[in-house]
Amino acid sequence: MKKIKNKNLFTLLEVLVSMGVFSLLMLALMQFFSAAQGVWEKSGSKSELFDSARVAAQLLTEDLTTAFYGDEEHDMSKYKFYQNDSTRLTFAAQRSGGLTEVDYNWNQTALTLEIREWPETDAGAPVGVSGWVTFPSVAWISKIQTEKTATPIAENVLYVNFEDKRAPGDDNRPPRIVIATFAILSSAGYEKLDTIIRPGVAGSTDDVKDNNVKAQIKTYFDAMTPQETATVKKDKFKDDAVPESGSDKPAKEIIFDNVQFFKLLIPIER
Repeated sequence: MKKIKNKNLFTLLEVLVSMGVFSLLMLALMQFFSAAQGVWEKSGSKSELFDSARVAAQLLTEDLTTAFYGDEEHDMSKYKFYQNDSTRLTFAAQRSGGLTEVDYNWNQTALTLEIREWPETDAGAPVGVSGWVTFPSVAWISKIQTEKTATPIAENVLYVNFEDKRAPGDDNRPPRIVIATFAILSSAGYEKLDTIIRPGVAGSTDDVKDNNVKAQIKTYFDAMTPQETATVKKDKFKDDAVPESGSDKPAKEIIFDNVQFFKLLIPIER
């Protein structure tokens, strides 16, 4: 009977150690791919945010840089280039098709940035004191705001602030620069928040529920940003924007990860 020659075989301990090392490597790879997928999703969400804001920013910039202001020595207490408040701008712009009155407004119920447009050539276009847009009046501005249908140009807008900057002595002239600040929530972020918030909001119809969901999102956002003052704007989150615990932590984390702030400095041609 032949003797079995000694062979290099793995011991049970070596097999167990090898399996442990292999498992650790697989776990590390899974974590790497999971992290990479998370980065990719966030990158896609940020890209979508920029795409959403780009259209509104480009249109506003083009209109403001060609704003028509007539006689710049005219008393600006009568010349209504400016906004009714920090969330609205109404003025005339020189577009390729001719002068057009434009009204930019933040709809805080629908969370949309909207625009109303009234070309000079349209029937019934508003007329100022000394011509169509030479010296616009309060009535001239009110007409577009009440008679024209608004078109949304950006959705899920949680904050808007329009601010004009003038040089000393320019109080009775159009501004040299308009600063526009926006905070926009990605559509992916909105869908996640809707899933969390909708079951707990009241409403007999989907439209009512939609408005209540948006109101709750804005409430969370306002709590996460500084209180606005004459010198402080909501252009960033507070350091403690997301609580360490609590029922609102998941929603606030989504807002923190899916909101982008934008600030535009737009010069006015003079």
